[in-house]
Amino acid sequence: VTSKIYGELILPRILEHIVVCNDPLAQAYVMDCITQVFPDEYHLETMPILLGVCPRLRDRVNIRTILNSMMERLANYLADEELLDEKDSNS
Repeated sequence: VTSKIYGELILPRILEHIVVCNDPLAQAYVMDCITQVFPDEYHLETMPILLGVCPRLRDRVNIRTILNSMMERLANYLADEELLDEKDSNS
């Protein structure tokens, strides 16, 4: 699956199911699963889509926790990329 297919087909369908669900616990859980399961590169390319669904989630869903998890993951990814770039330039 490419990031384009993920962003155009897979993610929008998953997010629509999350919104329709109306169960705050399920919404939070599946949003966390999305954050953890899909590759970082996909998240970087589809961040506007993911952020766009946040206002549509139930009031009791802790969006801060979801976003914090995503930002930590992306920060780690970028730090790893920087380390790889340093190793490549030192070789």
